[in-house]
Amino acid sequence: MSFATSFLQQLSSHVPLSFRLSHTDCVERLQHNRNLVTLENDGDYKFNMQALCSFLNGEVSKSSTPAKFYNVQVFRYEVVLKGGVDDLPLRLRCFWKCDPAVTNYRIDYKYNEISVKKFPLTNLAICVPVDGIVQRHLCKPEGKWSEDQQKLIWQFPQVGIEPQSLQAKFELSEGPSHPSPTLVQFNCEGAILSRMQLDLIGQAYKISFMKNKLSTGKYVAMPAE
Repeated sequence: MSFATSFLQQLSSHVPLSFRLSHTDCVERLQHNRNLVTLENDGDYKFNMQALCSFLNGEVSKSSTPAKFYNVQVFRYEVVLKGGVDDLPLRLRCFWKCDPAVTNYRIDYKYNEISVKKFPLTNLAICVPVDGIVQRHLCKPEGKWSEDQQKLIWQFPQVGIEPQSLQAKFELSEGPSHPSPTLVQFNCEGAILSRMQLDLIGQAYKISFMKNKLSTGKYVAMPAE
């Protein structure tokens, strides 16, 4: 939750800021920020206004240049997808063939528009670690090879609607390589997997803008067996 700098002087430690959550069917291990938020008996949540004002004023004093907004972490939670991998926004499958002198790699991926309500996936990065000593590599489409980290990285501004395949061939002076997890990152503006919704209680405060954004943390494709 973000608070505008221009609003901080109007934020009163005497007027409670309360809210409730809905559509939490897919949410597990929901933990609120106990330093700032209390869980009421009716299941609603309420900020400790004195602690909230103190925290925000502390953030302002630490900033050398005033920011337009200051963020407050309210919750941590885990999302359980009832459909398993079929509910993931990006479906992945990777294949390795590791011979002593050559490693062949392929990853297939497909955008799942239902999972993110047709919002596009952007800033896609696919990182393939390769052990062994790589002397030469060929990839389709072109990717970036990191000699220091022994990784091949593909980057794309946006994920296309149609299924895609990426391929690479690594020639080794010392091998064979060993299949390893492929690391994937992307963003999605406008969607969240949990479908959870937050609504304020009462008329004292209003939400000026609600923004949903999905960013990957640990998103990997394991080698197909």
